[in-house]
Amino acid sequence: METINLLWNANTESDLAGYRIHWGSASGVYTDAGSPQPVGLVTSGSVNVQPNGMKFFALVAFNTGALDSGFSNEISRNVVLPFSGVASFRGTAIRAPVRTGRRA
Repeated sequence: METINLLWNANTESDLAGYRIHWGSASGVYTDAGSPQPVGLVTSGSVNVQPNGMKFFALVAFNTGALDSGFSNEISRNVVLPFSGVASFRGTAIRAPVRTGRRA
């Protein structure tokens, strides 16, 4: 899992009850596991996401009547695992090694 830290400006509505962070693997489609995540009456939060490519994030505010605002502006981040020492190369085919040593 990769932790993503987010910050935002406060909503000034008098009946504000909190915020929810939404995220997903496609722009405007926030359906990844764990999304949305409520974060309360704060202006920052963290979410743990699977490190498997681009992630798109948006925030909603909700009021005491359980009504959601529209989505905030969307931000994105490429979330990938650290390099593990294994790489995939594109281009010409990889051929089996040719023996160059002598047999005993």
